[in-house]
Amino acid sequence: MAVSYGDYIYMTAGRTNSGTGFASDVWRSKDGAEWEQLESPFPARAYHTMVVLKDCMYVMGGQTFTEFRNDVW
Repeated sequence: MAVSYGDYIYMTAGRTNSGTGFASDVWRSKDGAEWEQLESPFPARAYHTMVVLKDCMYVMGGQTFTEFRNDVW
């Protein structure tokens, strides 16, 4: 999932490279070519949603193979 917030594009979580697991990654970029990895405050997930409301960016829901997330970060 990705959103534009301030001067950056943010991408969060998703499936691992092999497709057999889930990630909790947070990445940001100003130009879409160079990316910086940030510390993630939330557990691994995919199929989640992100929104920006006023001055806040939210990560919500998602799932892994065994868990459905019902949280907001």
